[in-house]
Formats: sequence, structure tokens, C-alpha cells
Amino acid sequence: MERRPDQQTDALQTAWRDLVERLALGPAPELRTCPTCGQIVMRAATLCGHCWHRLTPGTEGQVAP
Repeated sequence: MERRPDQQTDALQTAWRDLVERLALGPAPELRTCPTCGQIVMRAATLCGHCWHRLTPGTEGQVAP
């Protein structure tokens, strides 16, 4: 028996929701922008992964998730 497209979508969404629950990824990390290159980096980072600028912990350049 062939599924209709809306049934396939529902099945995929259910499978995806189950996978996310099993992985228990937790909340998204807080992000900020590098003051030198403007790329998005983790808020806790001490070194930008794009331009290698040394970062200091703080609130400057916070980006909403």
C-alpha cells in the first residue's frame, strides 16, 4: 500500500521528533560575533575559529540563537 505525501510527511516528522528526543542534545549553545571578523562563534570561545583572534569572555557581540 502506497502512502500519500501528507502521510509520508507525518511519518518523517514523527521519526525526526523521536530521534531528537533520543539524542537529548540539550539547549543550543550561546553565540556571539567575533569583534574582528564578524563571524559567529561560541560565547565561551577564547579564540575565533575563523580569524584566530584571541577573544575575552564577556557580553560583547552576543547573537540570539
